[in-house]
Amino acid sequence: MTFSSKIYRLLQKVEPSLRDVLIAILEEMEQQRQQWEQSVTRKEFTEFARMTEENFKKVWEAIHELTEAQRRTEQRVEELAEAQKRTEREIQRLTGELAVVKDRLEGISHSVGYSLENKSYKVLPELLKRDMGVEVTTPLVRKYLTLEKGKIFQANIYGRGRINGEEVIILGECKVRPSKREVRRFLSRVRQVEEKEGKKVIALIVAHDFLPEMEEYLRSLGIKYYWSYELE
Repeated sequence: MTFSSKIYRLLQKVEPSLRDVLIAILEEMEQQRQQWEQSVTRKEFTEFARMTEENFKKVWEAIHELTEAQRRTEQRVEELAEAQKRTEREIQRLTGELAVVKDRLEGISHSVGYSLENKSYKVLPELLKRDMGVEVTTPLVRKYLTLEKGKIFQANIYGRGRINGEEVIILGECKVRPSKREVRRFLSRVRQVEEKEGKKVIALIVAHDFLPEMEEYLRSLGIKYYWSYELE
């Protein structure tokens, strides 16, 4: 079957699978037209031709609608792709900003922590002797310690002392407001230091704020804790 240039252009805009269906329909309609032309009267043929023309119009309307729908779909896909690119760029921008904020917060946290540690080194020897009978025999300092499997961590407060003639290690953490997760991690380090050094560890935590349930939790674990204002 030979198509006019107009029909050919329209068919090229349709997806291949749909194009094959349309071509089959058109070919079937053309075959029926030819059969009718050979076997019916002029009046019947004229009526059939009219009906065929109407069917052709309906087919082309359907083609046009399908083509427009396909075009809108392609346009929508392009819009979605562009929206995704904008979203990805925005995520990258926000990620960069969050990284900056994180760095600043860490800087502030470190500044607060170092300030608390510096006060602890000066005041804790007296407090430990008063509250626990611990005589601090070395300066309290920050110190990197090596644990099992070569893991290294920085102890906020480290020193040595004696209690009832027994040599002990003093190990402490300085926090703004400690969490249970941080306390559990600290306790794990305390146990590892005890195993490695073979000495009892006096564990203590200094913080700006302790929630009531945290105070109870620390007491249940036998960890000595001090509020920052006690260091003034």
